[in-house]
Amino acid sequence: MHQALFNLRERWQPISTAIRDGERVAVYRYGKGKQRLFLLCRNNLRRGDVLSQVVDVTVERDVGGIVVTLWRVASDDDARDEVQSLSQLVARVRRGAEGGASVDRSAS
Repeated sequence: MHQALFNLRERWQPISTAIRDGERVAVYRYGKGKQRLFLLCRNNLRRGDVLSQVVDVTVERDVGGIVVTLWRVASDDDARDEVQSLSQLVARVRRGAEGGASVDRSAS
């Protein structure tokens, strides 16, 4: 577990875990009020997986806040410049939300 990312681990609150089409989907909430966002971990990923190695995510706005869906973490085949930490991603998403920008994809 990467301490820089999860120093304040309690900020990521688990909401639900479900099995959909044979895939485990875990949902977490981060922050409160306007700063709140949701993290959906797809493809059997969990919050404690190597989330400092985020590669493939989608970002959408929902009625409850911003939803970040994590699809894949980095492998040895990924270029290092495509990889960012979850904390970097959260900061980037929040900056985009404050500026009114619509973010469709944060990493590819």
